[in-house]
Amino acid sequence: MKVEVRHLPRPEALTPPRHGYVVWIQGRDGQHVIVDQLRVNKNLEGELETSAPSQQFDIFITAEDRVAAQTPSGPRLSQTVPEAKQAVPSPFL
Repeated sequence: MKVEVRHLPRPEALTPPRHGYVVWIQGRDGQHVIVDQLRVNKNLEGELETSAPSQQFDIFITAEDRVAAQTPSGPRLSQTVPEAKQAVPSPFL
């Protein structure tokens, strides 16, 4: 699985400021699993590549106060749509 973002503001530039972005997966059972921190470079781009645990899951990104969070607590900035598997931008950006 590969996650790519462009034009994503640095987390400390958000209101309120956040420590970092976290990529999560949510299985069909509704359980959230942290994938990893998504780092944004000076060009406001980020990329994360890892293996997927199964074929049936959704991906979403949150801005978190702690990148080692065990559950998502920040607003969802982007998430996949199960039918299209394309990212849907958040109204928070």
